[in-house]
Amino acid sequence: MTSNPVSARSLSKGLATILATALLLTGATIATAAGDLPETTPEGLKLVKNEKHRVVYLADDADFSVYTKVYIVDAAVAFAKNWQRDYNRNERDLSRKVSDKDVERIKNELSAEFKEVFTQAMIDHGLEVVTEVGSDVVVLRPAIVNLQVNAPDIQGTTRSYTYTADAGQMTLYLELYDGVSGALQAKVLDAKSARRTAPGMTYATKSSNIREADRLLKSWADEIAGHFHTAKAADAEDNAKSALFMEGGQPLMIYIAVVSLYVLMLLGISVYKSRTVKTDEDFMVAGRGVPVYMLVATLVCTWIGSGSLFGTAGLTFRTGISELWFSAGAWVGILVVYTIAARVRRIAKYTLTDLLEKRYSQVAKVLGTITIIIAYMVIAGYQFKGGGRFIAILSEGSITPETGMIIAAVLIIGFTVLAGMVSI
Repeated sequence: MTSNPVSARSLSKGLATILATALLLTGATIATAAGDLPETTPEGLKLVKNEKHRVVYLADDADFSVYTKVYIVDAAVAFAKNWQRDYNRNERDLSRKVSDKDVERIKNELSAEFKEVFTQAMIDHGLEVVTEVGSDVVVLRPAIVNLQVNAPDIQGTTRSYTYTADAGQMTLYLELYDGVSGALQAKVLDAKSARRTAPGMTYATKSSNIREADRLLKSWADEIAGHFHTAKAADAEDNAKSALFMEGGQPLMIYIAVVSLYVLMLLGISVYKSRTVKTDEDFMVAGRGVPVYMLVATLVCTWIGSGSLFGTAGLTFRTGISELWFSAGAWVGILVVYTIAARVRRIAKYTLTDLLEKRYSQVAKVLGTITIIIAYMVIAGYQFKGGGRFIAILSEGSITPETGMIIAAVLIIGFTVLAGMVSI
């Protein structure tokens, strides 16, 4: 059998080189503007993908369809700079501070987990994982860098529980070599974060950390393995360089298309109906001519927003069916509104504060207005935030939650201003 041209190099020198390169790229690539990256590496690889969280370099003659076997080098692991110091600074319990021994343990466990997850993923995709190289073997030389574990499960002398919004983040740096020549075929740099347990915090354990790490590792492994039989460097522009390690795909495009059509439909309705809005009554209460079925649908859509999608659903998932009582107040409110709806309609006022003024006084109206403003600043705020989070998930991180929040706010305010209650 042929010896491995990659692992035969000095191990200490090899690990130092890959970690130094990965850390350099992490700092100088993902954190900088697209124009700052070199188009060609010193090894002759060319830049084919450059996004906020992902960079790919490929050799001109790279053809990953020829490989049917994979040799996986043990993954080097490096924590984010000052992670241990910063974590210990915020930990008051001395017995739960992260020691150097803990750091090495986590690194070794993650390296072993990487090998196990990638090995299984390659096998699942019909590739053979080998311990020797040959003419049809591709060598994967990985490193996990910028590792941040938000709640490491450190066993202290006191019993305590750690809660966190997400498990942390890490960046994959991967080099791919030809098994015979040892020629470098590709470099990949991709940063991923664990899923957030919106809207609150969740109990963190070693098992939950491993589960999130497995999810990130499997997403990388499945994507890489899935491209070996489809990437063709002979047609670099149309195949390998547009397919290998590229995110997204048909399902994602379908989701984006459906959501885009829905938004365009809402805007179209708002523009069309805006021509019928002539008076304050038309704008505020749709001319009081909305049928019952549409009022019910409007009420349901008003309630089922980001609070339901990301809040109540998350609470129910974590704590069980009992969290459904979280909405009991809303159902009681429906019954109350049902009993007084006819009387309120006969009064012919537009807002709740108008009713307060008519029933009580001007002072009651002012107090009600202040209360509603405070309440709806919070309600509208988390709706916009939830919309931003949804857009970020839909775009797989290409759009940040903050940018998505601005987009959601502009769209919601825009189609509401166009036609008022008819838009809603």
